[in-house]
Amino acid sequence: MLRFGFVLFGLVISVSNAAMAETACEPGDPWCRGDASDSRNWVLVDTHIDVPYRMKEAWVDVTGATEDGNFDYDRAIAGGLDLPFMSIYTPPEAETDGTAWQLANQLIDSVEAMTVRAPDRFQMVHSISDAKQAHADANKIGLALGMENGAPIAGKLETCSIFMTVASVTSPWRTAKAITFPIRPTMKSASGMD
Repeated sequence: MLRFGFVLFGLVISVSNAAMAETACEPGDPWCRGDASDSRNWVLVDTHIDVPYRMKEAWVDVTGATEDGNFDYDRAIAGGLDLPFMSIYTPPEAETDGTAWQLANQLIDSVEAMTVRAPDRFQMVHSISDAKQAHADANKIGLALGMENGAPIAGKLETCSIFMTVASVTSPWRTAKAITFPIRPTMKSASGMD
């Protein structure tokens, strides 16, 4: 389970370190689009965007400007956002009623659909290489996924590998049961819960 946290942390730190390793842009540098002293030319990451659940509650096309909400393509471009992590949020009741797996997959599908509706504006990001590719185009936003609440994992390590291919996972905010796995039978899980 710790691997999920390290995937997210590692991607953010790697992007930040790679982007700031130099003070001047070299020709062809995938992390810098121009003058290195201008922060708009560096990769700007937001690690928590609630758009997937927002679209589930009341569908809105965020591939252009929207009237409400804090995220859409036009706002992201205007604000210089390059790499938002779309939150795959499953509420505690989804764990209780057994719908967390289905909901997480629906939310992931909704984010992937954004890249199909607007491939000139959005690209899925699953690696540093994908992030560099998206950042190379000033009009394209890379979409990474982060799972908020591990309920879709349903206490099964094998499920982790499925979600790990598409998202990083954070520990749930109300209950930690879904993603607490002892590393060894004699050790407590990372959350300290059994």
